[in-house]
This record gives sequence, structure tokens and C-alpha cells, in this order.
Amino acid sequence: MRALASLIALGLLGCDDPLAYPQDIDRMRVLGARVSVEGDVSRAWPEPGESASLEWLVADPEPAPALGWYFEVCPAHATSRGAPECAGDVFASGAAPALSPALPRFDFVVPAAPGERVLVRGLVCRDALAQGLGTSCPENREQVLFDVVVGGPARQNANPTLADASLFLGAEPWPEATPSELAGTSCAAGDLSVPSGEERTIRVQLDESDREPLDDPTGLGPPREPLLVSHFATHGRLSRPLSVIEGSASELSVSVPWRAPGDAAGERVRFYFVVRDGRGGADWSVRTLCLLP
Repeated sequence: MRALASLIALGLLGCDDPLAYPQDIDRMRVLGARVSVEGDVSRAWPEPGESASLEWLVADPEPAPALGWYFEVCPAHATSRGAPECAGDVFASGAAPALSPALPRFDFVVPAAPGERVLVRGLVCRDALAQGLGTSCPENREQVLFDVVVGGPARQNANPTLADASLFLGAEPWPEATPSELAGTSCAAGDLSVPSGEERTIRVQLDESDREPLDDPTGLGPPREPLLVSHFATHGRLSRPLSVIEGSASELSVSVPWRAPGDAAGERVRFYFVVRDGRGGADWSVRTLCLLP
């Protein structure tokens, strides 16, 4: 479960302010990482010799901040406690060639044997390039860790997906945000809107295909993967940062209340949803709405 622990720390506990709410996007935040394999984006566990991509979800109070980044990958120590560490030399690294609003993406070839792990560590900066882990960035910076499980023909894990999930704002279907909505801060006629100060319940409906059976020879554990849904917002207040669907649950939906701020009429709010399967698989989706007086 080290990938899960790394991402919870990365997405929920990375804030230096102990009084901050982890579900609030009040500064640049790295909320999650998603592994994909060349030729098969659904697989979260690459096999030895395959090309893997690790993409990072970055959120910010501004809609499209300029990002710089640096990542490197090394063999990971075989331990299930504490932060993952390198067990050998770095064998691949990369940095953003220029500042860009695009999500950071790091590609590398997996050299390890099935059942082992490799550790990706790095740095994401806002408004500054990063050329190494010791790069001096402004205050808006996030150090990241993620260990990638190496699979094999008989040992695989698929990413869950939010692409086919149903999201609702109250009883109203909530479509995925368009590029123009994500890039803007002001509202337009016809946008999905909520009056300032009002509360709405957000519901995320997942599918049975988003979780896989677990191989537990004892038969004592849950029959399928748990699913963890993290939720974040740039304005207002979600009641909590994380919802859990247990592996034994038959209902694959989560609901979380959100209260609109009372003093931000005309602003566009962005919501980030990240689903994880507890074994390194992940996906995300972004929604927006506008605040009315």
C-alpha cells in the first residue's frame, strides 16, 4: 500500500499550514499521479522493458499557472513502512524544457523485474524552471514521491476511471469542464451556477469496472479493491477531503456537501476529483461552476 500512502501524503497532507483545510486549493497543489503504459493507458503496472508515463495533476487558485518540473527514477527499497527511498542509482531523469501550463508528464523505461518497484521523486515549481531536486523555487513548490509497481503477464492492475463516472451537483448532471471553462475565471450566460452562500451536495457515481478482485488466499480480506475519492475546490468549502468506498461495499457512490462562499459572486469555481484504487491506480476529472450574487 505504499503507493496509496505516498499519494495521500502528496494530495492531502502536503500543506505546511496545520490550520489549512486540505480540500481547499488556496495555493499550488499536486493532487495525484497517474501511471500509464505505452500502447495501453489503462494499465497502472508496467512490465519490465516497457515505456511508462507518469502524469501529475496540479491545481492552483489561478486557472493556468506556468509550471516547471524535474523528476528522476531509481529502484525502490522493499519496505512497507515510512516514506519510500532509493535502493540504487538514478537510471532516468527529465525536466521541463520551458515553463508551461500543461500538466507535468515524465516518461521512462522500466528496467526492474516483476514484483519490484521503482521510485519516482521530483519537484514541481510555479513560475520557475527546475533542474534538479535541489532547485531553488519560489514559495509555490511541491516535492513529490511516487513508487511504481512493476507488473507481469500474471500480475496486473488497471487504473480506475472517472471518464465514465456520473457527477451530480444536487440533482443536476454535472458535465466535465471544457478547456475554455478551465482557462477562465469569469462566468458566462448559461453556465452552471450556484448562489453565493448556498449549499449543494455533490455526488460521484462510479462503476463496478473501476475496482478489481483482490487475490487473498486467506479469504479474510475484502473481495475487491477499495476506492478512495479525493475532492478539492478553489472556492467555498467541501465538508471533507476524502471519501472511501470499501472493497465489500455494494454501493459505488459518494456524496459530499459543499457550501459556496458568500463574497465571490461572478467567480468561477474549479473542483478536482481524484479516484485511487489503493494499489497505484488512479484517475481524475475537473468540473466548474459559477457563483451568483
